[in-house]
Amino acid sequence: MSRTRTFARLLVRAALRPRLALRLAGAAWRFRRRRWYLRPPFLPLPPASYLAWRLETAYGSDDTDIPLGPVDSYLDWSAAQSRAARSRARVNSEAGVIKPRTLLVIGLLLAAVLAIPPVREVAGPVLAPGKRLVDNTIGRLWRNARDQVFRWSVRNEARTLARELQSREMSGQPLPRPQDFSSYMQRRTISGTGGLDKWGSPYYMLLYGDSITVVSPGPDQRPGSEDDVRESVGRDR
Repeated sequence: MSRTRTFARLLVRAALRPRLALRLAGAAWRFRRRRWYLRPPFLPLPPASYLAWRLETAYGSDDTDIPLGPVDSYLDWSAAQSRAARSRARVNSEAGVIKPRTLLVIGLLLAAVLAIPPVREVAGPVLAPGKRLVDNTIGRLWRNARDQVFRWSVRNEARTLARELQSREMSGQPLPRPQDFSSYMQRRTISGTGGLDKWGSPYYMLLYGDSITVVSPGPDQRPGSEDDVRESVGRDR
């Protein structure tokens, strides 16, 4: 059996190279059969069906001589990944990084405690540093996620507006002047927003000879900054 012969060659090499033996043992442990301790031979080894599938997909047959070079390369790569993961965990531990689950628990406890007025008066000053920590972590993550959703919605809204202005011009109707665009938006609102984007800022329009651009000031609410959301359409003049 080619597979048996290959495993025998691996075991011989592992006996001569202790480091390879450790890496093989680690690979066997990662791919071990579930509840291996309940079935003979009671060893944490990969299931035979899994090994057969991996050989079939890699070499076209589950009974073939496996070149040992790729096996060595995989074991080296796997060991490097494990070292990198341990290094990241050590750095995070030394830096005092708090896990998201811990932050969530802290946030819920703070919210529960500060919801009771008498407790809030006494505990508020004591818990203020913890509240700032939650605001600077969970709050920042929440704002980033919210802004991504807002950006998608605002981009669609700006695109709709730009195309509407393009159709208006093509049908012979006059376009609003850029300085009057806010008034135009207040008269013609989308989704009941009152002419404002998701961050509460008014859209504005840039009119060029070959294009119409509708712009949202973006999350920072400052027109002309890098996070503006812009959508343009051409003008057929």
